[in-house]
Amino acid sequence: MGFISLLSQGTGAFFYHLLVLLALESSLALAYALNKHGRDLRFTLISRALTGVFALRLLLLLGSASTLLRVPSALILPPLERFVELTTLILLVWAFFSAAVQPSLRRALLLAGVTLSLLLGAYSFVQWYGHPDLGLGYNHTPEALVWAGWNTLIAVMGLWLAVLTTGANALLGGVFLVLALGSAAQMLLPVPVPHTPLWNRWANVVAYPLLAAYLYGLLLSVLTREEHVEEIEGMPLPEARALLRYFTVTSRNAALLDPASVQENYLVGLARALQAERCFIALLDEETPDALNLMIAENGKTIKRIDKLPLGERPFLAEVLNLKSQIIIQDPSAVRKWASVLGETPKTLVLQPVLSREEIVGFIGLCSSTSEPPAPWQRRVLGTIANQLRLALEKARLYQALERKVEALAWQLHSKDKALSRYKAILEEHKSRRKEDAELVQDRITFLEQRVKELEEEKSILEKELEKTRKQAKKLESRTKAQKAEIKNLKDQLRSLVEREGPASETTIESIPCGVILCDAEGKILQANKQVERILGWPAREFVGQNLSSFTDDPEWKRALDSLLEEGAEEATAVVEIASRIVKARFARSEKGIAVAILDLTEEIQGQRNKDLFLASLATDVRNPMTAIMGYTDLLLSESVGLVGDMQRRFLLRIKSNIERLNKLLNDLLNVAAVDSGQLRLQITNVNPTELVDEALLTVRAQMESARVQVEVDIQENIPPAELDFERCKYILTTLLSNAIACSPPESIIRLEVRTEPPEGEPEFLRISVTDAGGGIPKDELDRVFTRFYRADQALIRGLGEKGVGLALVKTLVDLHGGRVWAESEMGAGTTFVVLLPLRHYRLLGSSLEKGEEENA
Repeated sequence: MGFISLLSQGTGAFFYHLLVLLALESSLALAYALNKHGRDLRFTLISRALTGVFALRLLLLLGSASTLLRVPSALILPPLERFVELTTLILLVWAFFSAAVQPSLRRALLLAGVTLSLLLGAYSFVQWYGHPDLGLGYNHTPEALVWAGWNTLIAVMGLWLAVLTTGANALLGGVFLVLALGSAAQMLLPVPVPHTPLWNRWANVVAYPLLAAYLYGLLLSVLTREEHVEEIEGMPLPEARALLRYFTVTSRNAALLDPASVQENYLVGLARALQAERCFIALLDEETPDALNLMIAENGKTIKRIDKLPLGERPFLAEVLNLKSQIIIQDPSAVRKWASVLGETPKTLVLQPVLSREEIVGFIGLCSSTSEPPAPWQRRVLGTIANQLRLALEKARLYQALERKVEALAWQLHSKDKALSRYKAILEEHKSRRKEDAELVQDRITFLEQRVKELEEEKSILEKELEKTRKQAKKLESRTKAQKAEIKNLKDQLRSLVEREGPASETTIESIPCGVILCDAEGKILQANKQVERILGWPAREFVGQNLSSFTDDPEWKRALDSLLEEGAEEATAVVEIASRIVKARFARSEKGIAVAILDLTEEIQGQRNKDLFLASLATDVRNPMTAIMGYTDLLLSESVGLVGDMQRRFLLRIKSNIERLNKLLNDLLNVAAVDSGQLRLQITNVNPTELVDEALLTVRAQMESARVQVEVDIQENIPPAELDFERCKYILTTLLSNAIACSPPESIIRLEVRTEPPEGEPEFLRISVTDAGGGIPKDELDRVFTRFYRADQALIRGLGEKGVGLALVKTLVDLHGGRVWAESEMGAGTTFVVLLPLRHYRLLGSSLEKGEEENA
């Protein structure tokens, strides 16, 4: 009973439905082919009936998905499966045996049968659904016996009609015989499985492949009759005798289903039909497409067989495989090439290709020791044999493919059963150790919670240090503004100095609080004040009289001079390192000459570098314990050290989400430092947008599970790779998704779309949009979403999940790529953030940060 119960549930039931649908699909395809070529009413009825049977099987498969209907399968499947079995038998009997009756009677029979099945199905369903006895099972109910009795009666009627009308056709009779035996066994010998008609299922597993084989035989007979009916009429006597000899030999082994045996059988038939001295058949090997399986016959006997003959060593064989029609070879040089294959050199060689669906699968060869070409009827016989060989090969290969599928399905069923048994054993072992593992997991969770509290304290310390750093940055900003005002004043003084007649007085130059160098229109140094000597540590006499271009070899210095002297610019700026000092030089040109103001920025830049080093060191110190906690959390979530309950999993996901949030805060801190110091640079590579989306979703997965939200992804097909910085773009997308998750309620859906613009023509931009399910952002606050702010308890902008500098960094990174980012919002409907990035990267003269500094200066 254990083997019989394989098809009752789980993996066995799945493979049962799959095998039946596969056999029905093959039968349906064969029925449509019969209807197309046979032009017979019976074939039309068969195709219609099989279409109905296939639809019923799909209905049964839908009914098995009881979770979609929210109804237990035991209340639906038992009467539904019996209804499908009875209706299938009625359709099959009607299709195969009603073609000879009048149309009105045929329709009446079909209507009566389907009505009977529907009435029985409705009554059985009402009885069972209203008063189910799940303990006894459906197989022991009176309705189940009625179903089995009707199935047996209809199947026996089909068997009787098959024997009466088709005579020796055993396949069709076998189909109804198997179905009748299955229904009778279901009625007389119910198995202990409470609801499933196992005997009917096993009968279907055998009957439906037999039905497909019967239809395939019908199709072959129709095709053979169709192809050769015109050739036989008016056929010459020698050709008719040759075909008679051929069919006499090959019909003895017509049921061969092995390609090698088919090849040998047809080779013997070819030799006997044409009384050939030597002939051969060469077929492409299925496993090795660049090799031939060659078989040679002499005087009707097989004398030689060569397997896997390589085509690369004999190019003339590869040329034959390009033929689409029969050819005759009599050229001595061309015929001699075949001696290495055939063993001798014929004088005449006839080659007939074997085509299957316009593709060549091999060829037939006929050798002659005379120079006379073969008669036309011999060439026609050769073509007929090639066509017959093609049909036999297709039949054999189709059978082998079906046989391999059945073996694969059986092996998968066996493997699933073994895996299920192994999983049951593992589950029992886990149950016995669950209490111990639960205590261990609880201890580890307690430890992790304590560690998270410590990290929260470290986080507060980090936030205080960050606040101090911001204050220092504000002081530096105020000093920078003062210096800018001072520089503007100095520029005015320099311009007035340059425009005066003659060299400026030494007292006037020395009164300026920064380094000043005056030059003529050619760039030759005329004067320099003491501040230049103090900043650079060089005496003025060393460079007075020299040209500005020899002052330093820095490219920035040279670029600024070229813009003044060659391009005609009135002002230029350069930040260079001279004599171990970092200075900022501003050039001003007029008709009288060139003035250069030099400011010492060494202390400010060194202070900025010390701040960045401190932030990087602090981030590294916090990251080391955070990485260990993340590793232990992932280990617990993977259940590698024991099973984790639902509540424990929620706690672990909350811990992981907070750790990722802290990690994002550290990354934001380092990125802010890189932006403020001007050290943020892009690493441009070819980025696949699909891989970018997958990486971003993997990063925010823990936050999604903790917040209980889902992300719906819509990516346009065939998006070309974009020239972007992968890590920076991943940060952009992760920040937008994290912000959307933070402001969306539980059980909501966030939408992520990736498109190219323009929609038509050559795409130029990559468009990424993230839409949350929050309450929206007021219109008067949309302009502030990309500004820097931070507050630990709540966001400063209502409807925005962002609390830090993430969106400000997003805008900075998008600007560096040469793109745009903006927000669109509607109160009560959510907010959409749109990022537009160029698909091709164009190197600019400077980053957007440098450009902004120059505009402010």
